[in-house]
Amino acid sequence: MISILSKDFYFINGISHLIKKIPSALLKRMPCKGEICIVDVSCIDNFNTLKKKKFCHFIFILKNKNILEMVPNLRNLTFDYSVVSRNDTHDNIYRIIITTLLSIVKGQCLMKGITSPNKTRITPREIQLINYASQGFSVSKIGKLLSISHKGVYALKRCFMVKINSSGMAGLYFAVGEMNVISSIISVQGAEGGGDHAQTFYCRSISP
Repeated sequence: MISILSKDFYFINGISHLIKKIPSALLKRMPCKGEICIVDVSCIDNFNTLKKKKFCHFIFILKNKNILEMVPNLRNLTFDYSVVSRNDTHDNIYRIIITTLLSIVKGQCLMKGITSPNKTRITPREIQLINYASQGFSVSKIGKLLSISHKGVYALKRCFMVKINSSGMAGLYFAVGEMNVISSIISVQGAEGGGDHAQTFYCRSISP
């Protein structure tokens, strides 16, 4: 009923242990046959499970929750989602999973958009820059593509890193990797209107 996507053996064991603690009576009340997928976004390389079935809800476990703003088409999905920090304790992850399941069963989702205040909102220009940087483009080439100076490229990069709370390039590229995983999941699961669980769209993001 609840699937786990990760290549981290310890993560799978830990989450499996948490799932076993979920009351069976609760699982039986889940809509859309309880097709829920818990994704270890930072540690996944196989999307076969996603190609075989549609899920009505995803629980994304992320190291950098700020990357959601970078994901295209996040508002046009065939599934609902909630987000958990990978840095949370097992007890807190379990609490969030249980709260999410209860919200789905009761139809009492707490609506929460993915926008943020203007001062922290990631801009399309910043996303362009990071995509170019992740492809290995030089500062000079990025500057030409964006029609800005070298200083402008560095300033834009610094601004982006502050917004995603990253102190170095490694963290920046890691965030881009998580963004690409979620984008791939959206692509595999299909566009809005193409899924089997349209009746579950009573919330877009469940935020316990």
